[in-house]
Amino acid sequence: MSADETQAVPNDADAPPDVTGVLCGEDLERLAHSFPPFESQMADETRARLLKDKLKVDAMARTTEALRRALHAQVAQRRLANEELQKTCDAALIRAREEFEALVEENTERVEERLDALDERITALDVHFQAEKERINREIEEEHQRLTVMLKHFEVEFEKEKASRAEREAAIIAEMKIHEGEVAEHFVKESTVREAAII
Repeated sequence: MSADETQAVPNDADAPPDVTGVLCGEDLERLAHSFPPFESQMADETRARLLKDKLKVDAMARTTEALRRALHAQVAQRRLANEELQKTCDAALIRAREEFEALVEENTERVEERLDALDERITALDVHFQAEKERINREIEEEHQRLTVMLKHFEVEFEKEKASRAEREAAIIAEMKIHEGEVAEHFVKESTVREAAII
């Protein structure tokens, strides 16, 4: 029972009932006199319990508010931490991307420089091979011409030697015939002289 309900009860209700001339009036009077203290005690206990419950509710409300504020503060702190972490990660990602792009560009430049140097070497080798090819072809042609001239000269000399040998052989044959004639004539003379000497 609340304090308002207690105040709403008429004052006549607090007065003890009149039991004069009633059978067992004394007992009823004692019983009637015992109700007001009971009702007062119940009202006091009710008000105390309501006050205690109100204090508990207020304490729970304060605790809930403190927890809510702590939660909001923690959420805000976590949000700030996440934003800082996001900024740090974004900066690290941008830095890594820039470093990667710089590395790729540097390696690309190196590769292009090597390719250019290789192209120059290939071009120089092509020029060298072409010059060597022309030189070798020229030397082959010159050697061919030299051998051709040499072969023709050899053929001429061979024909000359052949004619000269034929002439020498003919001269030797003629000389041998002359010598044979002289030897035969001398032999005949020698035979005649011996035969004459023997006779």
